[in-house]
Amino acid sequence: MNLRLKILLSLIAVFITYVVIDTAIHQYVVMPRFVALEQFQATKDLQRCHASIQRDVDNLHLVLDLPTDWDSLQDYVDQTKECFQRRSQSRQSYSDRHLDMFAVVNHDGKVVWQSIHPPGHKQQFSHLTQASVTSFPSDDWTSMHPVVAASLSASASDASETRGVIITEAGPMIVLARPITRDGDNHVEGAVVVGRFLDRQAIAAKAEQTDVTFQVDAIDPLTMASHRIVPVAMRQGPVSMRKGQDQSNEVAAAPISIRELDEENLVAQGTLFDIQGNPALSTYAFVRRNISQEGRIAMHYAIGSLVAAAFVVLSILLLLLQQIVINPLNQLSQHATRMGETGNFSARSEINRNDEFGDLATNIDTMVGRLKQLCSSNQQLHVEIRQRKSAESELQHAATHDSLTNLPNRTHLKQMLESRFANRSFCAGNCDALIFLDLDNFKIINDSLGHAVGDELLVAIGERLQAAVDAVSRSSETQTKNLVARLGGDEFVIFLGNVASEEVATEFAEQIRTDLIGRYTVSGHELTLGTSLGIAFSNDSVTTPEELMRNADLAMYRAKFSGKQCLAVFDHAMHESVLKRLELEEALRTVLKDGGLRLVYQPIFDIETGVIVGLESLVRWDHATKGLISPAEFVPVAEEIGLIVPIGRWILEEACRTIHRLNEARGDGPPISIGVNVSKRQLADANFVDLLKDVLETENVSPNQLNLEITESMIMDSPEQIVDCLSEIRNLGIRLHMDDFGTGHSSLSCLHRFPIDVLKIDRSFVSTMEVGDDYESIIHAIITLAHNLDTKVIAEGIETTRQLQQLRDLKCDFGQGYLYSKPEPIEDLQELLSAIVNRPRQDPQFGFASIDSTFSMLAPH
Repeated sequence: MNLRLKILLSLIAVFITYVVIDTAIHQYVVMPRFVALEQFQATKDLQRCHASIQRDVDNLHLVLDLPTDWDSLQDYVDQTKECFQRRSQSRQSYSDRHLDMFAVVNHDGKVVWQSIHPPGHKQQFSHLTQASVTSFPSDDWTSMHPVVAASLSASASDASETRGVIITEAGPMIVLARPITRDGDNHVEGAVVVGRFLDRQAIAAKAEQTDVTFQVDAIDPLTMASHRIVPVAMRQGPVSMRKGQDQSNEVAAAPISIRELDEENLVAQGTLFDIQGNPALSTYAFVRRNISQEGRIAMHYAIGSLVAAAFVVLSILLLLLQQIVINPLNQLSQHATRMGETGNFSARSEINRNDEFGDLATNIDTMVGRLKQLCSSNQQLHVEIRQRKSAESELQHAATHDSLTNLPNRTHLKQMLESRFANRSFCAGNCDALIFLDLDNFKIINDSLGHAVGDELLVAIGERLQAAVDAVSRSSETQTKNLVARLGGDEFVIFLGNVASEEVATEFAEQIRTDLIGRYTVSGHELTLGTSLGIAFSNDSVTTPEELMRNADLAMYRAKFSGKQCLAVFDHAMHESVLKRLELEEALRTVLKDGGLRLVYQPIFDIETGVIVGLESLVRWDHATKGLISPAEFVPVAEEIGLIVPIGRWILEEACRTIHRLNEARGDGPPISIGVNVSKRQLADANFVDLLKDVLETENVSPNQLNLEITESMIMDSPEQIVDCLSEIRNLGIRLHMDDFGTGHSSLSCLHRFPIDVLKIDRSFVSTMEVGDDYESIIHAIITLAHNLDTKVIAEGIETTRQLQQLRDLKCDFGQGYLYSKPEPIEDLQELLSAIVNRPRQDPQFGFASIDSTFSMLAPH
């Protein structure tokens, strides 16, 4: 729809709306006012007619000259007849001075004289039937007659006039009854009654007087209810009465009702009541509807004129709009269409006017120029957006994938598991499985062949894992996506979704372990490596992805610590073990602050004499709730989390303080040395030697009274790195003991390179030693080797006198064990250490016979 048509339709709509509103106003506001005026006029006309009849009733007493001086009622009649005859003769031309009826009755209601002149045309009164009062002159005027009843009272002061309308056989009549009294006499002699018929001539005269089309109909009392009309306009009230008059003297009128007679006439209808208050006459006033007819004609002329004027105005407006608005808009539209079709934004508008359209054309040209710039910028922006989306996609891929193997990384795995846990559903008996893989000895390949070869190997392993998982996915009937991910370093993860059973997942893990053992050819190198696998299953007890990953990780570490190329399936005991370890770690971090560590000491004695030559300090942890915790349980944890260094310093300081107190108490006796166990982490500390110097100096302890015990495996793991540190320690004067000798992988050929003063034979050899067996031969060989290297030997774990005697026979130097004394706090050993100063422990139960007290204690070397 074009603009011209839209404007035309809009104007027509406005015009129609205006015409409809104007018509509605005329129809529902103006015309009802005209009708109301017509109804008001009809009501007023009928009221004037009623008022004219009322005046006739009120003026009846003025028509007849009644005598004032008379002797008898007959004399009264004689004086009045002549006047009545004159008034009745005026009937030929209607006048309000004529009379149609004259009667005189005595006090008893007997007619003294009466005369009546009925109208000549009774047919003018429709509905004329029996009158509502007794018809006369056929009946007597009794004292109870309603016309004369009020006038025949006994006293003149009580008598009153009666006037109004009555219905007779000859027609309706207005009557007046007055009491007859003598001047100065209060006695009522009778009553005089005068009347005038309301015939056609009288009604016509009233219509002429009031200038109203007036009609009167008598009311049939038997059907009176049907003639009553509900009033719609106004009620004709009673006219004013003279003082002393009764309500019955009123020509009362019922409420006036208005109705349409036809399109050109209205009729107002009222009711006149007789002297008894009964409906007697229906009155009608007819009014022509000139006001509404003229108003309707005027309304039609107004609407027609409005339509003609609107047509002229619409035509002029359309012509003006065509020239001023539509033509310039068409030019602008065509200009915009050409630019859109050709894409030529350099074209300019042809409108050159000094008005708003000229400004609009200029603004459009300016906007087009800017639009051209915007299009160029938009194209550049699209290029940048594509580049940014590509970069974002690459960044997203880099954030969720491993850059080396292009496998999903930990982030992608976690997102996938979160989605799986949020929407997981299993077939009957199915489950999800998560497999953690850690390559065995991968660090050796990196260190020996370089990281480039290691990276190529990781890529090859990732491809092999992906191929295995793809094969499982193709053979699986479920739609759950399986996944291979690299967590970092030499750790990989496989997720199997909705597998048939835990056994199937475990068999797949075994297959993976077998496949990865195969050979790899990388950069000309033939490589073989194994893997440790841990598998965990998603079931009702696993509620989060983190929990599933933790379980698989725990199972993998269990497999790794169980040996190379192992597979472990997670169980809750692993979790409990980890929780226990975490609790142990947390408690270890505050153990020094809480004072939970203490040292116990086990005596070292000369096997031949039983003389105590030294002590070995052993750390104990007295936990507040768990009681005594073995060093074998918490020392490895302390080494792993790095707390062994501060704990080892505390042990050194505490042992040196004990050495100082103990030897100070011994006086001039031979000093007692104490051995302290040292960890690999302590030896690896570059400041360890300085620490030893500081502790010895602080506690005022001679270096030869401190023995450091180092395990055989600690020395042999990195002999080149430790030999220099041991030499520096030995140069301080501190003796070095090789603990647990025989349990590791000692290289006897390089044993002479270490500055070891004492070899300690592990208790595992001593406890199983029998006469002539292999263990006895091994112990003899160790003792012989040590003596050839000028090194003393201490046997650990001596618990029986037989073991003591065998060691004595093998020429072992020193021993320690429960046979002599279990580890005790230094306070419990004070008596043993002080009571036998310079004397051996002579007690047969310990395997020592009573000998002379001249034995001297072997001094520490």
